[in-house]
Formats: sequence, C-alpha cells, structure tokens
Amino acid sequence: MKIIQQSGFGILASLLLFSCNPGRENTENNAGTQPDTVTLKGIYTYSPKLSSFMECGDDSTTYWLSDPDSLLGIRAREFQFFPSDRNSVFAELEAVKLPPQDRGTGAEYDSLLKVVKVLNVSAKNFRTDCFPYDFWCLGNEPFWSVEISGGENLIRLTDMGTESAYYYQYTEPVIEGDNYTYDVPAEAGQPSLKIIVKKEECSDGMSDRNYDYSVTVHAGDRTLTGCAISGKGVSSF
Repeated sequence: MKIIQQSGFGILASLLLFSCNPGRENTENNAGTQPDTVTLKGIYTYSPKLSSFMECGDDSTTYWLSDPDSLLGIRAREFQFFPSDRNSVFAELEAVKLPPQDRGTGAEYDSLLKVVKVLNVSAKNFRTDCFPYDFWCLGNEPFWSVEISGGENLIRLTDMGTESAYYYQYTEPVIEGDNYTYDVPAEAGQPSLKIIVKKEECSDGMSDRNYDYSVTVHAGDRTLTGCAISGKGVSSF
C-alpha cells in the first residue's frame, strides 16, 4: 500500500509538471507574437483632424498615425512656415504596425501606425517625394511651388507671397503634344487654378540650373510663372 501511495504521488507530480510547462510555453509564444518595430520612410500628412502616413513605394496603404508623445508632430511643425489647414513632410521613423481601429476617425484607414522613434524629418520637395508625380512647379520672388501628384491624388499650391497653402483633389490634365493643362475647380473657399505646363527650356533666374518645362499658374486673380520638373526626370537633378 505504501508503494502504491508513492506511485500515485509521483504520477500526480508528473501531471502537474506537464500541465505547467505548456502554460509557460504559451506565455513565451504570446510574448513572441508582439508586433515588431520596423523602420519606415514616407510622407506624413497632418491637420487638426488628420494624422496619416504613406510608406514610400506603397501607395495602396494609408496608415492612421498614432503619435502619443508628439515625437513626429513637433519635428514636422519645424517645416510649417505659416498657418495651413493641411501640411506634409518627408519622415523616416521607427514604428509599430497595428491592426486598424474599430471606431473613430482611424477606422477609416487601412491600418494603424504607432510612432516609437523619429529618425529624420525634412521638407517635402521633388527630391524627397517618393511617390509618382506629374510635376513639381517652382517660382521665385516670392517663392511659390505647385505639386501635381496623381500618385497621391493631390494638387498643392504653396504661395509665400500670400503666406498660404491650398490642397485640391488631383485633376487629370488635357494633353496636347508635350503641353499639359490642369483646370482645377475652386474648393472650400480656395481659388480655382489653371496650370499650364509647356515643354520648353526654362531658367529659374536664381541659379545656373536649366529646366525642361515652363509653367504658368493662374490662381484666382494671381498669375505665377516659373519652371517645372517632370516626375520622369528627377534623376537628372
């Protein structure tokens, strides 16, 4: 009888040990399923009601960006030179990709991106724009620019002369030979735009750089003239 009791105790101890091991293994597995931190480069766009990120090379996914410590927000505002309803910068950061939110504004986006560390932030321009675009248009005295991007579905006018920036939905151009005309309707108090890009040699008047396209922009009652860079010829600059 004594031997049987010892055997029963040994069996019970073995069962307890066996039942504990899977639990510890599951805990380790659960810890291992935590999302990894990844390094991303892309375009961060923000406004009082918007915080989104598009990763370079992937225009099919738009992330709702969570920046709880304002790590990216503070750096981005260093490149906001005057009040604007919507702004964009180029950013390189470490972040965690998470499933989309079930409710709230973030639920409208493909996924959630949580900022862990900001590595670099710089102004968005034709060198840092990593999505397909039609043209970047530039002018001086005072400085202005127009970004025309089918890849991001936008046309943006930044005008230092009036200290204003306007965003529009992308409009397909009328193409006649090597000339492109964009008729952009007025939106939410913003002036209509007529952008005419012509294939002809152009100088910005401030440097020795020559461009392959000239541009004229009619923005309300203002007319701006300058040069344009084609998205197909960025490597030459």
